Parts: sequence; structure tokens; C-alpha cells
Amino acid sequence: MPEVAVLFDVNALLKEPKDVSQYMFEVIQNVFGHLIDNIDMSDYEGMTSQEMVIAILKKNGINDSDINGKLANYIEEVPYSHYNVAGHDAITVADGAKDALESLRKSTNVVVGMATGQMERITRNMFERAHMDMDSYFKIGAYGSISPEFSKILEDAVSKAESRGVSRANIYFVSGAPQPIAIAKSLGVKPIGVAFGKYSKAELEQAGASPAVKNVKDVVKLAR
Repeated sequence: MPEVAVLFDVNALLKEPKDVSQYMFEVIQNVFGHLIDNIDMSDYEGMTSQEMVIAILKKNGINDSDINGKLANYIEEVPYSHYNVAGHDAITVADGAKDALESLRKSTNVVVGMATGQMERITRNMFERAHMDMDSYFKIGAYGSISPEFSKILEDAVSKAESRGVSRANIYFVSGAPQPIAIAKSLGVKPIGVAFGKYSKAELEQAGASPAVKNVKDVVKLAR
């Protein structure tokens, strides 16, 4: 029976190497019928996929009823738009990510999971482009289709870890963004920051990461 669970946000392991905001232009036009310009994806880093599109639409004056009535369509369509724009491009892999996941996979007392606000099909595409087999690493998962609220996504993953016999006190959550780190801390999960994206170790630690690291391999040492 595993004694420890390590849940990863995809942003601690992989990132798009270039601006892929065009996929949001495409899905917003196709699903919501609105043409929107000047989406800066960095403004929404750390948000769930649903939370992000809601924020973009509200910023552009779209009312709640129009947004909420089409969120289910957005969940279905956004992976196709992402694939059209970025699905064949190279992906950037965090230093030490492959070694860390291999090491954790081989640890008999550790269960490894995914807890991310990104959609599952997009996450899988990102790992395929990195030539990494998700199913060989992650035994549990919770994704952005569950809710716009990351707290509900993480709770789903935590519940799955607890069902395998891991106590909440021994569950780690690894992310590269302050917002999900703060949420993890509020839920009694141990947050670890990885300074892989736009945020520094200091910013991640200020959000509640204890600690933040630069190389994902350091997560293995902390979990052990």
C-alpha cells in the first residue's frame, strides 16, 4: 500500500515553447461566437481551463448566462482547437522531469497522480509530444473538465489518493504557479513549487510552497 502521494500540475513538467493564444481565439469564436483580440496567456497562468475562458469572456463584456450556457461545449471543443494550433509542435520539458517521474514510478510506497486545470486530452497531447507515456507514470488523475475551481479538481485527486490508503498529511502537490499552490495549502496538502515557468522560487514560496525548487528531481528527495 502506498504511503505517499505526489500530485503534479502539468505546468511543473511541461510547457508550450511559444505563444499558442490562437487556440483560444479559435475556440471562443467557434463556441461562443465572439471575435476577441489580444489574449495574453501569461495573464491567466495558474488558472484552470474553464476559469481562464470565463475570465477572458468577462473581460470582453460577455454576460454570465451566455458563458455558462456554453461551457460544456467549450470543454468538448477546446482540445481540438489546441491540437489544431499546437498539437504537432515541440514541447519544452522541465529539467529533471523524466528522471523524477521514472524514479517515483519505481517507488513502491509512492502513488503518482495528475491534478491540473488543463483538459485531459490537451495534457495527453503535451505528454505525447514530449515522448512520455502518461499512463506509465500517473495512476490517478483529475483534470479541468471537473470544474472551473481548482479546489474541486485537487479535492478529486486527493480523494483518489486517500482511497488508496494515503493520508492527506502525506500528499504532495507540485506546481509552477502561485494560485494552485495557495489552494493546495488551504486544503491541507503539502505544496511544492517548481520554478519552471514565469514565477521565481521566491514567488512560489510566498504563495505557500514549502519549498520551491528549480529541478523536478528535487521533488523526489522531498517525497522520500
